[in-house]
Amino acid sequence: VNHNYDYNYKKPNALINEDDNFYFLSLEMPGVDKKDIDINIDEGKMIVQSEKVKEKDIMYSEINNCSYRRSFYIPDDAQINKIKAKSINGILKIEIPKLKKTKKDIKKIEIS
Repeated sequence: VNHNYDYNYKKPNALINEDDNFYFLSLEMPGVDKKDIDINIDEGKMIVQSEKVKEKDIMYSEINNCSYRRSFYIPDDAQINKIKAKSINGILKIEIPKLKKTKKDIKKIEIS
């Protein structure tokens, strides 16, 4: 397995959940403004990334101001064109709708 890990980025902690209609993805990205987050979909993967904003005139800081990057495979039953995302209090929440499951019309074949 080939892992190309870029040490300039921190992998945000994730919580993944689902119900009958949606997949839910939450990522911890403290200190990141929503305008600095990019979410892209490429070849069945969702890539979430933010670039560190350089602060000026800092005398001393213990705040972890870093860039984040993480990718996830998107399930086959996801509606990619209807994905929604919002950022609340340092948590990026992504909602991925599932395709509606159609009930198959099952017919019994009589044997003569």
